[in-house]
Amino acid sequence: IVRTVIKMLQRLSHFIIVVLFIACSVPIMLVDSFQGVDISAPTTDTQWSCLRDTINTSFGIIRIYRSIGEMDDNAVDNLYKAYNAGIRDLGVYLFPCIATSSYAILHNITCQSPKQQIINTAQYLASNNIFFDLNNQLHANNKTIYLNRLWLDIEDENPSKYYDANVTVNQNFIYELISTGKKMNIPIGIYTTKTYWTQIMNGITDYSKPVSYTHLTLPTN
Repeated sequence: IVRTVIKMLQRLSHFIIVVLFIACSVPIMLVDSFQGVDISAPTTDTQWSCLRDTINTSFGIIRIYRSIGEMDDNAVDNLYKAYNAGIRDLGVYLFPCIATSSYAILHNITCQSPKQQIINTAQYLASNNIFFDLNNQLHANNKTIYLNRLWLDIEDENPSKYYDANVTVNQNFIYELISTGKKMNIPIGIYTTKTYWTQIMNGITDYSKPVSYTHLTLPTN
Protein backbone atom coordinates (compact mmCIF):
# COMPACT_ATOMS: atom_id res chain seq x y z
CA ILE A 1 0.00 0.00 0.00
CA VAL A 2 1.46 3.37 -1.00
CA ARG A 3 1.27 5.66 2.01
CA THR A 4 3.10 8.80 0.91
CA VAL A 5 5.42 10.12 -1.74
CA ILE A 6 8.40 11.60 0.05
CA LYS A 7 10.64 13.07 -2.61
CA MET A 8 11.71 13.02 -6.19
CA LEU A 9 15.37 12.97 -7.16
CA GLN A 10 17.05 13.56 -10.45
CA ARG A 11 20.63 12.60 -11.10
CA LEU A 12 22.49 14.58 -13.72
CA SER A 13 23.15 11.36 -15.58
CA HIS A 14 19.57 11.24 -16.95
CA PHE A 15 17.20 9.55 -14.56
CA ILE A 16 14.37 10.63 -12.26
CA ILE A 17 13.76 8.93 -8.94
CA VAL A 18 10.52 9.01 -6.96
CA VAL A 19 10.74 8.11 -3.30
CA LEU A 20 7.68 6.53 -1.72
CA PHE A 21 6.67 4.35 1.19
CA ILE A 22 5.07 1.04 0.23
CA ALA A 23 4.15 -2.26 1.85
CA CYS A 24 7.85 -3.14 2.25
CA SER A 25 7.94 -0.36 4.88
CA VAL A 26 11.04 1.35 3.50
CA PRO A 27 11.56 4.34 1.15
CA ILE A 28 11.55 3.29 -2.51
CA MET A 29 13.09 5.27 -5.35
CA LEU A 30 11.47 4.49 -8.69
CA VAL A 31 13.76 5.21 -11.63
CA ASP A 32 13.27 5.16 -15.40
CA SER A 33 14.70 1.72 -16.09
CA PHE A 34 15.71 0.48 -12.65
CA GLN A 35 14.74 0.99 -9.02
CA GLY A 36 16.69 1.82 -5.89
CA VAL A 37 16.26 2.73 -2.24
CA ASP A 38 17.55 5.46 0.06
CA ILE A 39 17.68 3.97 3.58
CA SER A 40 18.17 5.66 6.96
CA ALA A 41 16.39 3.13 9.18
CA PRO A 42 17.09 -0.48 10.18
CA THR A 43 15.86 -3.01 7.63
CA THR A 44 15.23 -6.73 7.72
CA ASP A 45 16.04 -9.53 5.31
CA THR A 46 12.34 -9.78 4.58
CA GLN A 47 12.12 -6.11 3.67
CA TRP A 48 15.08 -6.35 1.29
CA SER A 49 13.57 -9.43 -0.31
CA CYS A 50 10.32 -7.51 -0.67
CA LEU A 51 12.12 -4.60 -2.33
CA ARG A 52 13.96 -6.96 -4.66
CA ASP A 53 10.93 -9.00 -5.65
CA THR A 54 8.25 -6.30 -5.66
CA ILE A 55 9.94 -3.53 -7.65
CA ASN A 56 13.18 -5.19 -8.80
CA THR A 57 15.38 -2.96 -6.64
CA SER A 58 18.86 -2.87 -8.12
CA PHE A 59 20.68 -0.20 -6.09
CA GLY A 60 20.77 1.19 -2.57
CA ILE A 61 22.13 4.31 -0.87
CA ILE A 62 22.48 3.80 2.89
CA ARG A 63 23.03 6.45 5.57
CA ILE A 64 26.46 5.97 7.15
CA TYR A 65 27.07 9.22 9.10
CA ARG A 66 24.59 11.28 11.11
CA SER A 67 24.35 15.01 11.84
CA ILE A 68 24.97 14.28 15.53
CA GLY A 69 28.56 13.33 14.69
CA GLU A 70 28.14 9.57 14.95
CA MET A 71 28.13 6.62 12.61
CA ASP A 72 24.74 5.16 11.81
CA ASP A 73 24.68 1.89 13.75
CA ASN A 74 22.30 0.38 11.20
CA ALA A 75 24.47 1.05 8.16
CA VAL A 76 26.68 -2.03 8.11
CA ASP A 77 23.80 -4.42 8.75
CA ASN A 78 21.71 -2.69 6.08
CA LEU A 79 24.52 -2.95 3.54
CA TYR A 80 25.13 -6.66 4.10
CA LYS A 81 21.43 -7.45 4.07
CA ALA A 82 21.06 -5.56 0.81
CA TYR A 83 24.00 -7.45 -0.67
CA ASN A 84 22.69 -10.81 0.52
CA ALA A 85 19.35 -9.97 -1.10
CA GLY A 86 21.16 -9.67 -4.42
CA ILE A 87 21.54 -5.88 -4.55
CA ARG A 88 25.11 -5.16 -5.65
CA ASP A 89 25.03 -1.48 -6.65
CA LEU A 90 25.53 0.12 -3.24
CA GLY A 91 26.62 3.49 -1.90
CA VAL A 92 26.38 5.40 1.38
CA TYR A 93 25.57 8.97 2.34
CA LEU A 94 27.05 11.23 4.99
CA PHE A 95 25.02 13.94 6.72
CA PRO A 96 27.73 16.30 8.03
CA CYS A 97 28.02 17.36 11.64
CA ILE A 98 28.73 21.10 11.75
CA ALA A 99 29.70 22.46 15.16
CA THR A 100 28.48 25.99 14.37
CA SER A 101 25.00 24.85 13.32
CA SER A 102 22.15 25.89 15.60
CA TYR A 103 21.28 22.23 16.22
CA ALA A 104 24.80 21.30 17.33
CA ILE A 105 25.05 24.35 19.57
CA LEU A 106 21.62 23.78 21.15
CA HIS A 107 22.36 20.11 21.90
CA ASN A 108 26.04 20.55 22.85
CA ILE A 109 27.12 18.23 20.04
CA THR A 110 30.85 17.88 19.45
CA CYS A 111 31.65 17.69 15.75
CA GLN A 112 34.95 16.60 14.31
CA SER A 113 36.61 18.37 11.41
CA PRO A 114 35.33 17.66 7.89
CA LYS A 115 38.55 15.79 7.17
CA GLN A 116 38.15 13.58 10.22
CA GLN A 117 34.50 12.85 9.43
CA ILE A 118 35.55 11.43 6.05
CA ILE A 119 38.49 9.52 7.53
CA ASN A 120 36.39 8.04 10.34
CA THR A 121 33.67 7.03 7.90
CA ALA A 122 36.13 5.22 5.64
CA GLN A 123 37.87 3.54 8.58
CA TYR A 124 34.57 2.42 10.13
CA LEU A 125 33.46 0.88 6.86
CA ALA A 126 36.86 -0.75 6.27
CA SER A 127 36.76 -2.30 9.74
CA ASN A 128 33.62 -4.05 8.56
CA ASN A 129 35.17 -5.10 5.23
CA ILE A 130 33.35 -2.41 3.24
CA PHE A 131 35.39 -0.31 0.83
CA PHE A 132 34.97 2.37 -1.84
CA ASP A 133 35.97 0.82 -5.14
CA LEU A 134 33.60 0.99 -8.09
CA ASN A 135 35.83 -1.20 -10.26
CA ASN A 136 35.69 -4.11 -7.82
CA GLN A 137 31.92 -4.15 -7.18
CA LEU A 138 31.50 -7.26 -9.29
CA HIS A 139 34.05 -9.06 -7.10
CA ALA A 140 32.21 -8.41 -3.83
CA ASN A 141 31.03 -11.32 -1.71
CA ASN A 142 29.12 -11.90 1.49
CA LYS A 143 32.22 -10.97 3.51
CA THR A 144 33.45 -7.93 1.56
CA ILE A 145 31.41 -5.16 -0.07
CA TYR A 146 32.66 -2.52 -2.50
CA LEU A 147 30.71 0.75 -2.59
CA ASN A 148 30.29 2.96 -5.64
CA ARG A 149 30.19 6.36 -3.95
CA LEU A 150 29.99 8.46 -0.79
CA TRP A 151 27.14 10.95 -1.11
CA LEU A 152 27.19 14.22 0.88
CA ASP A 153 23.71 15.07 2.13
CA ILE A 154 23.25 18.82 1.75
CA GLU A 155 19.71 19.42 3.01
CA ASP A 156 18.32 21.49 5.86
CA GLU A 157 15.36 23.34 7.27
CA ASN A 158 14.67 27.03 6.81
CA PRO A 159 16.07 28.84 8.68
CA SER A 160 19.21 26.73 8.78
CA LYS A 161 19.32 24.13 11.52
CA TYR A 162 21.94 21.50 10.64
CA TYR A 163 24.17 23.80 8.60
CA ASP A 164 25.68 27.16 9.47
CA ALA A 165 23.68 30.28 8.65
CA ASN A 166 26.85 31.61 7.03
CA VAL A 167 27.13 30.12 3.54
CA THR A 168 30.90 30.71 3.46
CA VAL A 169 31.30 28.39 6.45
CA ASN A 170 29.27 25.74 4.63
CA GLN A 171 31.19 26.15 1.39
CA ASN A 172 34.52 25.71 3.16
CA PHE A 173 33.20 22.71 5.10
CA ILE A 174 31.92 20.91 2.01
CA TYR A 175 35.08 21.76 0.08
CA GLU A 176 37.18 20.07 2.78
CA LEU A 177 34.92 17.00 2.74
CA ILE A 178 35.32 16.71 -1.03
CA SER A 179 39.06 17.44 -0.92
CA THR A 180 39.64 14.77 1.72
CA GLY A 181 37.58 12.25 -0.21
CA LYS A 182 39.58 12.96 -3.35
CA LYS A 183 42.89 12.46 -1.52
CA MET A 184 41.60 9.13 -0.22
CA ASN A 185 40.34 8.07 -3.68
CA ILE A 186 36.74 8.03 -2.45
CA PRO A 187 34.22 8.86 -5.20
CA ILE A 188 32.06 11.75 -3.93
CA GLY A 189 28.53 12.74 -4.93
CA ILE A 190 26.22 15.59 -3.89
CA TYR A 191 22.68 14.91 -2.59
CA THR A 192 20.65 18.13 -2.47
CA THR A 193 17.85 20.23 -3.94
CA LYS A 194 17.98 23.48 -5.86
CA THR A 195 16.44 25.27 -2.88
CA TYR A 196 18.80 23.76 -0.32
CA TRP A 197 21.85 24.30 -2.53
CA THR A 198 20.96 27.97 -2.80
CA GLN A 199 20.19 28.32 0.90
CA ILE A 200 23.17 26.36 2.23
CA MET A 201 25.80 26.89 -0.47
CA ASN A 202 24.63 30.13 -2.08
CA GLY A 203 24.28 28.34 -5.42
CA ILE A 204 28.03 27.88 -5.82
CA THR A 205 29.00 26.09 -9.06
CA ASP A 206 32.61 25.18 -8.29
CA TYR A 207 31.93 21.52 -7.52
CA SER A 208 32.18 19.16 -10.47
CA LYS A 209 30.57 16.12 -8.84
CA PRO A 210 27.69 13.73 -9.61
CA VAL A 211 24.42 15.01 -8.17
CA SER A 212 21.27 13.43 -6.73
CA TYR A 213 18.77 16.23 -7.12
CA THR A 214 15.79 16.10 -4.77
CA HIS A 215 12.42 17.66 -5.51
CA LEU A 216 9.84 17.39 -2.72
CA THR A 217 6.37 16.42 -3.87
CA LEU A 218 3.09 15.05 -2.53
CA PRO A 219 0.93 12.19 -3.70
CA THR A 220 -2.14 12.98 -5.77
CA ASN A 221 -4.31 10.48 -3.91
